[in-house]
Amino acid sequence: TRQALVAKIGENIQVRRVSSRGGSGTTVGAYVHMNRIGVLVEVEGGNEQLCTDIAMHVAAMNPPYAVPEEVPQDVLENEKRILSEQALE
Repeated sequence: TRQALVAKIGENIQVRRVSSRGGSGTTVGAYVHMNRIGVLVEVEGGNEQLCTDIAMHVAAMNPPYAVPEEVPQDVLENEKRILSEQALE
């Protein structure tokens, strides 16, 4: 329960917004690593095991951004430059 979590971590956490994921054509799976990192993955097609496998890889990679729209332009330009230089080698 929320009260048990508040007692455990010492923070009064209140959930304000919840977004439901998944639909008739999607599958959602989750992976939690050592109760520290949690990942949810939604795919079109596939099954829950596939989602869990993908979520494990995402947790291992620890990406700094969840969706492409979150990547700052300067980071994007730097990555493009690095890839271009590697392609020319």
